[in-house]
Amino acid sequence: MLDFFSKRSGIKEKQLLAQHSFKQHTISIAFNLSLVLFALLSVVSIVFGIFSIYDKNQLVGVQKLLGYSSFRIVWSHAVNNWLVVFAAFSLEILMLRIAFSQLDNSIYPILFLFQLPLLIVLSLDTLIQFLLVHRQKATNFIKQNLRSRLLICVVCGLFIFTSGLCVYMLRVIDYQSIQIFLNAKKMQHWQQRNDNYVLSEISAGNDSASFTYQSNKIDHDLQNFYTQIADKKGVFLAASSHFDQSKAQRQLYQFWGLPNLPSFSLLQLSPSALKKYHISNNQGQSIKISNQDKTKYYLIPDKFRNNLKYQRFFKKFALINSTVNPSNKAQVKQFLDSHPVQIVYYKNTRSFASWDSSDSRSLKLPIIEVITAAGLDTDNTSNMRVVGLDNLLKLDRKVVASTAFKRAIANSDLSDNQLVFRSIKDSLLSDRSNYFQLLAAWGSFLFILLLAILQSIVSLNLIWQSSHEKQLFVQRLLGYSSCHKYRFIYLLISISDLIAFIFGIAFRSSYISFGFVILFALEMLVIYHSVRKVEFKKISEELKGLS
Repeated sequence: MLDFFSKRSGIKEKQLLAQHSFKQHTISIAFNLSLVLFALLSVVSIVFGIFSIYDKNQLVGVQKLLGYSSFRIVWSHAVNNWLVVFAAFSLEILMLRIAFSQLDNSIYPILFLFQLPLLIVLSLDTLIQFLLVHRQKATNFIKQNLRSRLLICVVCGLFIFTSGLCVYMLRVIDYQSIQIFLNAKKMQHWQQRNDNYVLSEISAGNDSASFTYQSNKIDHDLQNFYTQIADKKGVFLAASSHFDQSKAQRQLYQFWGLPNLPSFSLLQLSPSALKKYHISNNQGQSIKISNQDKTKYYLIPDKFRNNLKYQRFFKKFALINSTVNPSNKAQVKQFLDSHPVQIVYYKNTRSFASWDSSDSRSLKLPIIEVITAAGLDTDNTSNMRVVGLDNLLKLDRKVVASTAFKRAIANSDLSDNQLVFRSIKDSLLSDRSNYFQLLAAWGSFLFILLLAILQSIVSLNLIWQSSHEKQLFVQRLLGYSSCHKYRFIYLLISISDLIAFIFGIAFRSSYISFGFVILFALEMLVIYHSVRKVEFKKISEELKGLS
């Protein structure tokens, strides 16, 4: 699978195996593949729906002569598709109930949401068939005079599809642009920490099973590696995160039996990083913790000393990342006994700098979690293989270049993983380069798609003119405006672009909104130029063509 993704995406296997890259790229690739498959399914379903009407045109004509309603005729052809979807959905629920007997009923709305794209395609397919049957006379079906109209329907379907794909591409380009903007903000926020080094690349080596979560060998290797260098000058752990007061967060606390707390910031530091801040306890003594201490320390601002909720909360906080069943009291007690926690109150009035790559806000009165080398848990060690700023481990340049550092890598069986450490500045510059490459790639795809949209409009206009040649000529003699004669095409473009514009507003995407305003202007220009050729012909020339 990795080899397949690597060849199809052009991303090196080494990058895919890095945890953050693996998540980012495989999810992106899987989503894009799903999108392409959904697009193909849409086109195939709609085209087959149209051809099913065309293939049985004489039967449809007879049914219309007998007084059948358009909906009844279409439903007799579409009911099989809807029954298949309903049967598949029922089978899916039945299999889930058999495999997971304790499955909560809340999963059913989610399953239904996953079926929505297919239901939308079927609904669109049924609607197109209905319009095709409703707008045609019975004689057209019986005489098999539907070819031009069929082509118009197919081209309209392709135009709608390409417009929808254009919305998605503009959304992706918008996202990449935001990432470039955030990257520039990170460059500014982390400017004072450019001398710190973080993990930039990691290969699977002989530990492929660890990256597919079938083994935890590399976690043990990283823990062993950090234990050897933890007390060296220029080596420390630092990360920060914010816990809000959202409904989901409160439900999570309730599930694990934790008391509800107001929003707070969590600053994770190693003992060596703790020394840099010179934090003192309520007696004014500097707080010092050894890396050999297996106890988990939480430093809570002295302001919350009388609030016992904080004590109860952080005594059980480690449960959140565990596999313990919270309703099994024996398991909970055993886990808490094996993970000792000590609460220490500290005095500090100044704010702390953020170590969160996605949030540059300074931390006021944060809860400080001290992570010792002996007290590293699986969550901490898994984080150490994350590539980029979100990796807990921060290093000084001299440490990375030292012989002792390279020896620790070799002693921890990490040589085959080819760890590469770069400065924070270089890491951000590398990310920015990747964002610009992706932006250029999606931009080229968008340009090709725009050409396809404009070409579909030209094709639709030519088919419309050839299939309605006599009608258009008569309307011209009667003085009808071009807007009236080609109102179907104008309405199709206007409604399609208006829906896309509304999507842009809903997604708060200026790229989609302004992009489709520009696209609408281009489409109108193309239509005007295409119609102008016919409108400026002399009537005598058109009469010769009609004869």
